[in-house]
Amino acid sequence: MTLAQLQAFTGTLTAAGTETVTLSGNGNFSTITNIENYVLGDDSTNARTVTVTGAGHSVTATSTTDAVTFDAGTLAYTGTLTGEGTVADTLSLGNGASIAGGTVSGVANLTLATGASVTMTATQLSGFTGVVTAAGTETVTLTATGDVSAASLGAIETLATANDTAAQTITLTAAQAAGKTLTAGDTGLDRFVVTGSAGSQAVTGSAGADTLDGG
Repeated sequence: MTLAQLQAFTGTLTAAGTETVTLSGNGNFSTITNIENYVLGDDSTNARTVTVTGAGHSVTATSTTDAVTFDAGTLAYTGTLTGEGTVADTLSLGNGASIAGGTVSGVANLTLATGASVTMTATQLSGFTGVVTAAGTETVTLTATGDVSAASLGAIETLATANDTAAQTITLTAAQAAGKTLTAGDTGLDRFVVTGSAGSQAVTGSAGADTLDGG
């Protein structure tokens, strides 16, 4: 159906089970309760924003010419967001958001709200290979062991590991870590490996055998 048709349903939407709606036409939109999956066609303006209102909602962008912004707000997101990737798509997150339980692919850019603290996996962070925008002072908490050496971390002030009683090891380069605060959520379990280090990293609360490798 068209986006205008979907938005015209202003009453109760009944949809038992798991439904998928394929949308055509221009415009921004918000996902709707009781519809779980959305497939987006082309927007002739080559840009649109999708506000994801449900933690389990999934959205797939298919246009090769559109820059799509997926706005997941402050959700503890568990669905799937799929960018087309020809033109860089963006994920926008607010303070307290978590995508660690969800799947994000084909989305190059990450935008964090000013002063936000957000949670994701190391693999997810490394997947944002485009522009990371984060005004103010932001914290990204990582919930699984991983290497973030390929990630763009310039706009992120603090990297933390999750306080979840599970051991995590996060590897990053000295250039990425310079001037950043690295905070272990589980003292004695978590650790950071900084490769090629010349100093200027602040490691907080970590008794987990951190490694500063002078290369």
